Amino acid sequence: MIFFNESLPPMSYYKTINGIKYDAQLLKLAEKMTTDRGDGRISLEDAQTILKIAQDGPGITIIEKATLHYIRQHFHWTGAAAAWFEEQFAQSELFDLQELIQSAKLIFQLPGLEFDIDEKEVKLQSQLPNNHVTFEQALNTGLASFLFDANDLESPRNLVMEVHQIFRKNFASEEDWNEALTDKVQAYLNEGGRFRLLPVSLPANEDDLDFNPPENGETMRDNWVFYLYLDTLSDHGHWAIIDRTGAKPAYNYGFN
Repeated sequence: MIFFNESLPPMSYYKTINGIKYDAQLLKLAEKMTTDRGDGRISLEDAQTILKIAQDGPGITIIEKATLHYIRQHFHWTGAAAAWFEEQFAQSELFDLQELIQSAKLIFQLPGLEFDIDEKEVKLQSQLPNNHVTFEQALNTGLASFLFDANDLESPRNLVMEVHQIFRKNFASEEDWNEALTDKVQAYLNEGGRFRLLPVSLPANEDDLDFNPPENGETMRDNWVFYLYLDTLSDHGHWAIIDRTGAKPAYNYGFN
């Protein structure tokens, strides 16, 4: 069984990617394993070494856990290594909802965001036959989409940029611009933001709805769908859509 420790290492141990802090040692190790030798994939032996280093101490920290999942998602793995890794985390991810929420709050620096997530609904959706994306993956992907994806003109990131005139031309570098914009989006999520997992089934009577279904008609049976409302920013509703099969990229959009 894997135990998690909420204590954090000093700032020098971090590497920040898209506004999220990861363990720099683990990332450097994964990069070395996939660039300096072998076929460019993390082997079973590599995976065991990475996890052993992450477990060095009283338990895996939240940042280390986020880094392990980042490595799993962004590096190439052999089939045996991937299967072994997912087996190690299967029991730990099933299922402490409050731990996952607290982990997400820490990873994305969102201590003030209000979460409305029903544990029974999470378990129901996790067991859908077409679901190949864990709730933890969907939760973190949804939050990352709201924070960093500005493809939709009415996404939180685009609205904040327009409202506060946080434009690239006003900053010396791309990094400075992204940091300032992300900080402002985080501030809105922390100041009265409400983040909800939408249920898979809709009531027979539309008058009984206490939430806004996706404006573009996506179904909760085919997607993990999160709804975000930022009442200090605008009267928009925002949806993050995460395909349950994992075949399509996640996205978010807004509507008022």
